[in-house]
Amino acid sequence: MAGRLKNILKYIFDGDESRSLEKRLLQSVMFIGMLIALIGVIVSLFVNSSPAVLTLAATMFLSLTLIYHLVRFKNLYKPVILPLIIISYLAIAALWIFDGGLDGSTIIIAYVVFILTLIIVRDKKKIPVLLVFILLLIMLYLLELYRPEWIDGFSSEQERWTDSIITAVYCAVFIFLIIRFLHRNYTLERQKAEESEARIRSIMENSADAIFLTDRKGKYLYSNKAASRLLGYSPKEIMNITIADISPPEKLDEHREIFSNILNRGSRFIEIELKKKDGNYVPVDLNAVLLPDGRVYGSCRDISVRKKALDAIVKNENRLKELNADKDLFISIMSHDLKGPFQNIMGLSEMLREEINTMEKKEIEKVIVLMESTSKKTYELFEDLLKWARSQQGKIPFEPVFISVEDILTDAVELLKSKAGLKNISLDYYTPPGLKIFADADMIKTVLRNLLSNAIKFTGENGSVIVLARTTGQGVSISVKDNGKGIEEENIPKLFDISQTFSTEGTRREKGTGLGLLLCKDFTEKHGGKISVESTPGKGSEFTVYLPDRQ
Repeated sequence: MAGRLKNILKYIFDGDESRSLEKRLLQSVMFIGMLIALIGVIVSLFVNSSPAVLTLAATMFLSLTLIYHLVRFKNLYKPVILPLIIISYLAIAALWIFDGGLDGSTIIIAYVVFILTLIIVRDKKKIPVLLVFILLLIMLYLLELYRPEWIDGFSSEQERWTDSIITAVYCAVFIFLIIRFLHRNYTLERQKAEESEARIRSIMENSADAIFLTDRKGKYLYSNKAASRLLGYSPKEIMNITIADISPPEKLDEHREIFSNILNRGSRFIEIELKKKDGNYVPVDLNAVLLPDGRVYGSCRDISVRKKALDAIVKNENRLKELNADKDLFISIMSHDLKGPFQNIMGLSEMLREEINTMEKKEIEKVIVLMESTSKKTYELFEDLLKWARSQQGKIPFEPVFISVEDILTDAVELLKSKAGLKNISLDYYTPPGLKIFADADMIKTVLRNLLSNAIKFTGENGSVIVLARTTGQGVSISVKDNGKGIEEENIPKLFDISQTFSTEGTRREKGTGLGLLLCKDFTEKHGGKISVESTPGKGSEFTVYLPDRQ
C-alpha cells in the first residue's frame, strides 16, 4: 500500500528525472496550489458561507488545474509563469477582501504564495516579483485603512478562529512538503552533478589529449596525465608554472595575445608550439574555450607525427618536381643536343659513301676529322648524361677519405694544361702545404675538372686561370678564378637551376650542355658543402667550393 501511494505521489509530482528540475518544481508547486484551492473550497462550504470565497477558491482550483495540465502533459513552462503569478496575486487580493482582511488568515496564504512564486521564477526576475508583492500588500493595507467597509468580516469569533487555525495548519503542511521536495531534489541534483563531474574527470584523466584548466590570469588549476607526458612536468609542477614557462621565448607575446583573445572571444582553435621542460619544442593543436565561471578549458594534441608526415609529403612533392625537371631536361638534351650531332655524323657518312670515289684525299680526311670531332663531343655529352642520371639515382658511390688538396689540384691542372695551352692560357694553383680534406676523391676531381674546363672555355687568348685553396673558419674553400668573358648578373641564378637549361658558347664557340655545373653542385652538396659564384661581365668569374671541416 505504501509503495503504491509512493508511486502515485511520484507520478503526480512528476518524478521523471529526465525532465529539468525547473519543470518538475513548477508541477509540484501547481499541485500544491491545487490542493490549497481545493481545501479552500471545502472550508468555504463547511466553515465560511461566503459565496464570493467559494467562487474564488473554485476558480483558483480550476485555473491551477488547467496550468498543471499544460505543464505536465503539454510540456509548457515559460509561457505559464507570468499568468500563474498574476492569477495568484489577484487571488490574494480577492481573499483579502472577501475573507476578513487583517482579521483573516489571508496574510499567511499570501506569504506562502509569495514563497512558491519565488521558487518557480528565474533569479533575474525575483526582484520584480518581490517588488510587486510588496506593492500589493501596501495597496491592500491602504484599502482596509481608508475603505474598511469594502472588507467582508467574520460573522463570529469562532468562525475567525476556525479559519485561522485551518489556514495555519495546511499552510504549514504545504510549506513542509515543498521544502522536502526542494531538499530531495537538491540532493539528487548534487549527486548527479558529482557523478557527472566524476565521469568527466575520468574521461579527462584517460584522454590521449593534454587537458588543462586555468583561471583568467593564466594560472593552472588542473591538468591531466597526458599534459604531464606532453610537457614533461609533473602535475604538481604544472600547478606552479605560467604561460611564459611553456612558450618559446620568441613567441611569448604571441601566446599572451592568444590567451587574451580567448578571454575576449570565448574560444580559439590554433596550431602553436609549446616548450617542454627539457627545452625542446613540440607542435600542438590548441582548442581553448572560456567557461561560464571564468575558467579557461583547453586541450592540446601533439601533431609532431602529422607535421613530419606533411613535411615528408612536401619533400616528396618537391622531389617529384625535380624529377619532372630532370625528365624534361633529358628529353630536351636527347631531342636537341644528341639529335643534332648524330644527324651531322649520318650526313657526313652518307656524303662520304656517295662521293668517296670523286673526292680528293684531303677532302676525305677533312670529313673524317669532322666525324671524329663530332663523335667525341657526342660521347662526352653522353657520358655527362649517364653520370648525371647515376648521380640522381644515388648509384654513384660516395666514399670520403682524407686526401691531399695539393695532389688533386696537381692531377686536375696537369690534365687540362694542354687544353689551356691551345689558347695560350696560363694555368696555376696555390695551396697551403699539407692541407687535407675529408672527401670522395673522384667526385672532387670531377668538380675541379668541370670548373677548370669552364674557366678555360670562357677565357680568351693569353688569359689566365688560377686555382686557390685555403682554410676557413668552418673548413676548406677551393676557388677557380679566370679573367674571361664573365656572366651577366641575371644569368647567374640559372647556372644551378635544373629547371632551366642554360649554356653559352666559349670564346672559340665551344658548346656545352649545362650539366657540368649541376654535377658540381650535386657532388659538393653530398659533402655537406656549397658552391658559389661571383662574376663581372668582361672581367671574369670566380667559382668557389666550400667543404666543411670533418676532422
